[in-house]
Amino acid sequence: MQLILLEQLKLEVKGIHDIDQIADMISEALVNKRYLLLLDEVFLEINVKEVGIHDDHEHGAEVFAYRDRDFCRLMDDHIKIERLSNDDARYLFRKIVGDIIDRPSYKKIADRLIKECGGMPQVIKLTADGLRNDDDPSVWRQLLSDMQSPGTEPVQEMQELYKAFKLIYDKLPVDKKPCLFLINLRVLYLNNCGELMELPPQLEKLKSLEILDLRCTGILTLPEELAQLTGLKCLRVSFKQNFGCPNHINGKPKDLIPSNVIACLSSLQELSIDVDFKNQSWNQIVDRVAEEVASLKALTTERHLRFSAGEEDIPLALSKVLNKALSFELIGHHCAKNLSVFGTKYLKEVEACTVEECNEIESIIDGTINWCLVRILAKATPNQRPKTGDMIQLLCHLQDLQVEDCFEIKNIIEKGSIVQYDSLPRLKNMELRNLPKLFSVCEYNSFEWPSLEITKIKTCLELKDLPFSVENAPRLRVIECTTNWWNKLNDCAKDRLKDLHSFS
Repeated sequence: MQLILLEQLKLEVKGIHDIDQIADMISEALVNKRYLLLLDEVFLEINVKEVGIHDDHEHGAEVFAYRDRDFCRLMDDHIKIERLSNDDARYLFRKIVGDIIDRPSYKKIADRLIKECGGMPQVIKLTADGLRNDDDPSVWRQLLSDMQSPGTEPVQEMQELYKAFKLIYDKLPVDKKPCLFLINLRVLYLNNCGELMELPPQLEKLKSLEILDLRCTGILTLPEELAQLTGLKCLRVSFKQNFGCPNHINGKPKDLIPSNVIACLSSLQELSIDVDFKNQSWNQIVDRVAEEVASLKALTTERHLRFSAGEEDIPLALSKVLNKALSFELIGHHCAKNLSVFGTKYLKEVEACTVEECNEIESIIDGTINWCLVRILAKATPNQRPKTGDMIQLLCHLQDLQVEDCFEIKNIIEKGSIVQYDSLPRLKNMELRNLPKLFSVCEYNSFEWPSLEITKIKTCLELKDLPFSVENAPRLRVIECTTNWWNKLNDCAKDRLKDLHSFS
């Protein structure tokens, strides 16, 4: 998405590889523009802010086309798109084939063809394209007969679409048809097929398959034949749709993921397994699956681990997976007081960390570790006050700090913590959002911010001073804030920072 936006905005980013810096460039270019962002076939949550689309773009708007409302819970408006009306369907059909549909010998056939298309734009377009520039009534009648015939295939959802594609396929030249055989398939998206409960054993024939997406399906188990797809580079699957349904083969329970299937997929670069943490079937195999995941040498894409589990114990094998992760999310865990429960030796590769709705968290880690963390996001429930403890000493690699929706926090770095004046030598970006009780960023006047470049402040009404100056933050180039907040800043801070503010 960033690449497309950069091209549209004609922005040069030579030598810049950091996605956050690119996002800042995109945001700056769009902040005063009128724009409309259209995203089609959205099937998972998109953080447009990370792309460069911000709430303070007063003249911009985004439109998402999606099937599952859960992915767009925070949208301002929801519009349900219905099938085309008869008039609209006829207009689209006429636009493609022309005025020929008004001729007496074609009119009734055209009306019946349009009815068979079921008001679906894709089917109408496919059908009309097949008749474009064809003025033989017998061809039209034959197409209508083909669409009305029951066929030998079982009745299925979107039958009209299936028939329309089959008719077009049948007309392809012989040399073009092999490109659509399942055996040459490289990408197979089955996500959001809620009624899909199992994959056929013939799946093993798809030796060219590189991407298989099974998210938001009714899949109960992965087939053992999946292990034959050794060229698979991306596998995404979720087991939430039919959570709790019995999964038995010949009277015997079958694992969600059969033994050694994941281990055999040696070419995997991206793997996503989404399971409800209450699923006992998953809990029985999670150690074994984690071991298999840890054995995958090519698993490099994203290398992101998201762990969400109420009060469950943390599987030992999960730490071995974490050992390969570059980013880690801990969501809604109600036991851990810090991340050391995963084993500090397994955290050394983690560069980005999100801790959200973990009510017992008191510090990021316990003890000392040379941790290469470059980005951390802390989010809390409304009545929760994160306890930072002495963690600041351990974040010498931190580059991005984002704190938002923490309604009780009063200080980012508070007195009483063991803090050296140069504890955050690499911090470049600081974002503070929706912190209604935040009083100060740092209560140590001698603290230095040698790498800080960008500070973003929004909805922090009690924050009326900043600890930055030309002396302790020499690289600070912008403070993004609202006019209202800046006007309430104390005069001393305004004098020190008068050339740095940027109103949003």
